[in-house]
Amino acid sequence: MRKSIKGALSVFLVILIMVSAVVVANAANTTMFTKAFVDSNQYTYVTSATKVYNTTYADVTVSQIFKDDGSNSAYSYVWCTSSKYLEGRRVTKTVPMSLPVPEAAQTAGSTVILYAKGNNPSLDCRISGSWTVY
Repeated sequence: MRKSIKGALSVFLVILIMVSAVVVANAANTTMFTKAFVDSNQYTYVTSATKVYNTTYADVTVSQIFKDDGSNSAYSYVWCTSSKYLEGRRVTKTVPMSLPVPEAAQTAGSTVILYAKGNNPSLDCRISGSWTVY
C-alpha cells in the first residue's frame, strides 16, 4: 500500500511539474508580422506587444526578408531595436535574437515596440517574423 501511494505521488508530481513548465513557456506575448515595410535609412515601426513580466529583453525572429515590392530577395539580415534610442542589433534571417528593452518599458503591462532598418542605404525591404515579449 505504501509503495502505491509513493508511486501515485511521484506520478502526480511529475505531471504537476510538466504542466507548470508548459504554462511558464506559454506565458509570453508573441506578435507575428507579415511583409512589414522596413526603410533602408532609418528605424521603422514594425509591430508591438505588451509585456507579461518585468524583464529586460524581448526576442525577434525575422523569418523572411523580401524586396520592397514584396518579391523574394537574397537579403540575409536587417537591424532591429526596441527603441530608437538603443543601439540596433544585426538580426540574421531565421536566427532568433534577444534585444534589450528600454528601462521605461521593462515592467509588466508596458508596450514594447519593434523597429527595424535595412542593411543597405539604397534598398528598402519588407520582413516577416515574430516579436516575443515576456
